[in-house]
Amino acid sequence: MLSTDRGTDAPGTSHSPGSRRRRYAVRLGAALIACALTTSACSSGSPQGPKTTKKPTATPTFNYKLKQETGQADVKNVVLKVGGGDKLSLSSPAPGHDIIAQHYSAKAAAAQKKQGKKGKKLGWSKPTTVYSSNTSYCSKIDAAAYGGTVAAVVTCSTSKTERTASTASVLLVSGDLTTWKNDPLPGARGIPTVSPSGKYASFNSPTGFVIWSSAAGFAELKVTQTPAHPAVGAIMDDGKLILVRSKYPKSCVVWLLTATPSAPTPHGVFTSKAIQGQPNCTPLDAKMTKSDLKIDLESVTTTGKKKHLKTKKKKFTAYFKQGAAGGWSIE
Repeated sequence: MLSTDRGTDAPGTSHSPGSRRRRYAVRLGAALIACALTTSACSSGSPQGPKTTKKPTATPTFNYKLKQETGQADVKNVVLKVGGGDKLSLSSPAPGHDIIAQHYSAKAAAAQKKQGKKGKKLGWSKPTTVYSSNTSYCSKIDAAAYGGTVAAVVTCSTSKTERTASTASVLLVSGDLTTWKNDPLPGARGIPTVSPSGKYASFNSPTGFVIWSSAAGFAELKVTQTPAHPAVGAIMDDGKLILVRSKYPKSCVVWLLTATPSAPTPHGVFTSKAIQGQPNCTPLDAKMTKSDLKIDLESVTTTGKKKHLKTKKKKFTAYFKQGAAGGWSIE
């Protein structure tokens, strides 16, 4: 607001009308100059005075929608639960050069819903490229999550026409859903396993297994694989890889062994009794939980004569428990 006060003269001081007009003009000019120099807007003749402008609020980190890959040649989104209602998405748009990650925050989504952003499906982080190779053509993502850690096997090929090959496969791990480590491993396939604490992860490799730890990164564990006795692995919270094998071809006897990068020779720790009702079995997958070792197996039954053989496959699950003293038992 501009002041038009003429001031207060000292007692006994007199001024002519012309002198007073000059003093008013000087004060008015000074006020206009001050208004021009200030960063606040001046309102000419407005009784409200200078207006203030609110500072813009920062854009929330989780203010995006999920980028869904829906094209025929895209690797569709693999969405994992990572605890606390949060999720993580991994995908790869055609032609498969880049792996994209997005983290969904349940807390941020709830706050946005409270602010009236209902139905907009926000709460996701900005799509981020966590791995990129101009010479790779990726076709599949197998992933697992536990304890806030995500591990993935990305099947990639060096050939655009043979995208399902694994000649350029890569392993990916993140322990905080933000920073990612990778380890190129041609021939890698299958679903990785993550220990309940999230400190370790294991991957199948053509020559055995690869173990990742939050402290040491990736380390190879060479284990001889045979068609007659293929092994699957699950990583434990102490960093040991527990190997699961079927011991005999004509009965379902499960053999548990352990190994570590520092002691790579598998050491047998438990042999089960024959599982009733299963003529044979082949381990397909294994996973450590907080209380059990869960093993998915498959049995094969063949009936009929030589020219009319019928094969029936049956999948089933067995659970093993480790006691306080370290011994194992089948549940």
